[in-house]
Amino acid sequence: MGVLENIVGLVLKKGIVVYKSQLSKTVYHIRIQSDIVKTIGYRPGDFLRIYVGEGKTELSFREKVRSYSVWNLDKEKCEIDLAVTILGKGPGAQWAKECQEGDAIKFIWHKGKFNIDSYADDYVFIGDLSALSTFYEFNRNLIGKTIYSIIYSQGMDDFFADIDKNEPFRFSYLSYNPSAEIIEKLKSLKLKLRQDTKIYVAGDSRVCVLVTQFLRKEWKWNSRQIKAKAYWNPEKTGLE
Repeated sequence: MGVLENIVGLVLKKGIVVYKSQLSKTVYHIRIQSDIVKTIGYRPGDFLRIYVGEGKTELSFREKVRSYSVWNLDKEKCEIDLAVTILGKGPGAQWAKECQEGDAIKFIWHKGKFNIDSYADDYVFIGDLSALSTFYEFNRNLIGKTIYSIIYSQGMDDFFADIDKNEPFRFSYLSYNPSAEIIEKLKSLKLKLRQDTKIYVAGDSRVCVLVTQFLRKEWKWNSRQIKAKAYWNPEKTGLE
């Protein structure tokens, strides 16, 4: 272990995998228990940076850390639920497939900027499978709001229900990198949206960029009404 990893090891928090199940062919439900849950100030959209490369000297330090948004947090039980999407064969995917109940893990709690607020009347959630658990968490924290969704994947059997078994969103089968199709769906929604509508876009970085550009340049929407979070890019590794 290098000097950098020794230093990071001093600030890493410890947890235990207490539950694991496969939600679909590409998603695992992993529940982590840790005493840190009692003390954190949590906002939906926060995430964990998990050290998945313990003992793997062939990996760079960057490759050994993977970020996962919180799906659900229970302070009384000190538990954090994650829905981990397998999009490739990297160290994060390998960890999700191989970890078992009872395994010890190390992680850093991270306060994200892709958080929900309750100031608007209408919300639109746009994203692929990697963003689904985040949007479920947002939805459970927006009581009495009107929520529209464009949640997509290349297979209808990829999707999974929320942790409370509800399915509040409409799922769509869309092609790979479907920015043009998403923009057409947005156009069909436009007449329903009020002036203070907030749009959240997450998942594929290419979709985040193109949809955000469309909203700002074509619809002339204020940037404060749009939040985007790139979770992955097919040409990069280690995105959050």
